[in-house]
Amino acid sequence: MIFLILTALGSVLSLTAVVDFSDMLILAMAVPNIIGLYVLAGEVKSELKNYVKVP
Repeated sequence: MIFLILTALGSVLSLTAVVDFSDMLILAMAVPNIIGLYVLAGEVKSELKNYVKVP
């Protein structure tokens, strides 16, 4: 349903508005991932050390 609404809006809006909106959505997806990377940095570091140690 959301796809249909956004497709209809994308066909009547200017290209600049559509690209700006898609850029905002990409940023909205990136922010939680960056926060997750920051929160899990310690665990990732320890797992990487274990992975490198084991042949």
